[in-house]
Amino acid sequence: MKIILLFAAILMATTGFAQKKGQTLDQDIQAIEQEYAQTKKQMLSDFMQLSGDKATTFWAVYDEYEAERTGLARKKFDLIIDYAANYQALSAEKADELVNATFDTNMDYEKMNQKYYNKMKKEIGALDAARFTQFETYLQSLVQGQIQDELPFIGEIEKSKKKNK
Repeated sequence: MKIILLFAAILMATTGFAQKKGQTLDQDIQAIEQEYAQTKKQMLSDFMQLSGDKATTFWAVYDEYEAERTGLARKKFDLIIDYAANYQALSAEKADELVNATFDTNMDYEKMNQKYYNKMKKEIGALDAARFTQFETYLQSLVQGQIQDELPFIGEIEKSKKKNK
């Protein structure tokens, strides 16, 4: 479900779907983010199986984490939109800008993951903090892999056009 939602967001952004439906792209993205957040939270709840004070503490820290993660996810999404908008005529300068911005965003994710692992470790213990980190890393890797599967490589469209001539 989460991958389908993410793919739908990418598809809408790159095809102008939002404008056809009379909504802005931001409205569509917000709706998808809300659905993703609900699905993810239910999956995480099933995975973590926390109760009592530990669950209350965990969810409070998780909500902080999720607010920060959502901001970074939006930055990543904006980079994808930028890449899609510039793909046909991607210059060396634009490619360099996008790659460096991606490196920065990936480093921000790593810093955030470490920050919240340490915070959760302090609040709910190392084992449960590690379980959360494992879950989150798995989801991030899954989403990143799906995004990479959907994005064309630089020059891919030009090569296929030449091949089909």
